[in-house]
Amino acid sequence: MTGRPYGEAVAARILRPPRLARTVVPGDDPRIPGRHGHGYRSIAGGDLRDITVYDQSPARGEGDMISTTGDLDRLLAALFSGELLPPELLTLMFTLPPDDVRMLDGSPARYSTGLQ
Repeated sequence: MTGRPYGEAVAARILRPPRLARTVVPGDDPRIPGRHGHGYRSIAGGDLRDITVYDQSPARGEGDMISTTGDLDRLLAALFSGELLPPELLTLMFTLPPDDVRMLDGSPARYSTGLQ
């Protein structure tokens, strides 16, 4: 718990250290800022609806970040180099759980803390 809204905590802990200036956490704003591709869905009557405008906030942070490929590259470099996490947490990210931890389909775990 940080005592701050989700977007502010993400900005302070994840976006600012590696200077991800083109990444946003939109919260309940359903629009994508700047130029971007649009996705469309066919609705009744054959009309198309722009589904790019979508409020992701009910998912509580899941998918609630919009970025560029350049920022994503900087994020991964910062994450895997240890800039964002202490060594013990980075080690946990790459350590698979014991053999008795199973995926929903019953197979052995294929990912660990934070990596999927």
